[in-house]
Amino acid sequence: MMKAALLSLLVAFGSSLPAEASEVFDLVQAGALSALAGQKKAALVSLERAALLSPETPGVQETLGCAALLLNDRALASRVLGRLEKLAVYHAMAVAEGPGGLSRARTSLVKAAKLPDRKVPPGALFLSALAFYEAGQKERADEMLQRAVRVSKSALDAAFAPDPAACVARSALSTPLPSETEGAELRRAKAAIDLAGALIESARRGEAARIAEGLLEQKAARAAALRILVLIENAALARRALGRVEKALQVEPKEEDLQVARALLLLRIGEEARAKRHLETLGTVEDSELSSELHRARAELALRGGDASVALELSELAVRADPKSDPAVATHVRALIANGRYERARSFAAALMKRKPRGLNPFALAAEIHAAEKATHKAEGDRLRARAFDLEQSKIEREVRRREEVIRAVRDAESGVGATGLEAIRGEHPALSLPVDLVIAKLGAAGSARAARDRVLQSCAPQFKHLIRRTKSWDMVEVEASLYGQTEKYEAPLSAADPGRCTPKRPDPKRLRR
Repeated sequence: MMKAALLSLLVAFGSSLPAEASEVFDLVQAGALSALAGQKKAALVSLERAALLSPETPGVQETLGCAALLLNDRALASRVLGRLEKLAVYHAMAVAEGPGGLSRARTSLVKAAKLPDRKVPPGALFLSALAFYEAGQKERADEMLQRAVRVSKSALDAAFAPDPAACVARSALSTPLPSETEGAELRRAKAAIDLAGALIESARRGEAARIAEGLLEQKAARAAALRILVLIENAALARRALGRVEKALQVEPKEEDLQVARALLLLRIGEEARAKRHLETLGTVEDSELSSELHRARAELALRGGDASVALELSELAVRADPKSDPAVATHVRALIANGRYERARSFAAALMKRKPRGLNPFALAAEIHAAEKATHKAEGDRLRARAFDLEQSKIEREVRRREEVIRAVRDAESGVGATGLEAIRGEHPALSLPVDLVIAKLGAAGSARAARDRVLQSCAPQFKHLIRRTKSWDMVEVEASLYGQTEKYEAPLSAADPGRCTPKRPDPKRLRR
């Protein structure tokens, strides 16, 4: 109790104890990493100490408040976030639980909405609009939504309750470290890479990719940043990363690690001819995971070219560099088959099957082995299972493509291409009408913009409570599939906020018949 009371006083009055900036920086980074890993005690010990030492240092209170929210310590989160107007949405999330919680959340959001447009968080305006609409104040709701789409860089991102995990990482990275501190740049870069890795572990790949993109100009962190960008699962994220890497190459065209990343990303998005052309000019890289990907890419190209012995040599190097890489093991299995080493291929394929990979088909590898050994009956059984796996995997891929199509259209419209064609997308994918309406509300003529705002409010206001309380990752879509014989929920990464959060209610067929 004494510790909590002291912390409250420090938060309330901004008292400051002398402290080394480097110590505060290290405490905040350690606390953020622990929070992302779900280690509540360790996270709060580090962050509370940082708050006691230097409460006015930028990033300290923000990281503490959002970490407490992420770790479900809503009392602490409410106490800290209540003073931070720019984090009003997170404060609303913190106070939304319990009797009267939704009313407290509305009050917090409406208070933040009174700030000038240049200071108000767009997300707070969006959620305030929903709060007013639910309260029957439709004119105030429309006014708030008009402001939200006007001031937000992306209506799509402003439309969703933010992710506390992303806030923890961003706030921790905003904690300053004086440039004269020994090894300051290296420590900042390492902290960013560590946080990006922790975000990947907590299924926040999009946020991790954005941190990595910001590190491409720092040579100390570049290899690790490129590794993150190369290993991301989503094709849309890979295209985005390729654009960032090519921009960096315009500045430093001879940097080999950037050249490696470009070739690997080209292969990831299916541009094999360009990838092959770049791979032929490259040497080796020191980073083990990047090196593994480079060897694997070359092994795949050697297999397609019929050079089995070279493929085997390269695939062995890939597995040795990164034994945990499922794609590297799969390529090695195919290389072993091509060289007639079936027993060893079976051994690697069995180890891969135990991992239950989602991104590649282990039954297809088993079928290849049995077919090579002339075990026709076993090969046919494996092919049937492989086809079933592919059908289920396609469910996940279709859902991701469906949502990414809308995300791309929204991004194009917001960047000045215009809203033409968005109505056609709504007609094809009515469940994804929210982002379409948000762009029309921002860019459309007065009448169509007003109609779009009405549709947004009608769709989202009934889900206001859900939006405030949501704590899952915002850049994932959940899809049910049966890859290994049992239906499970799989999370697939998107390149931006999930645009399926608010959907219009479908009419009740029974009422229509009446």
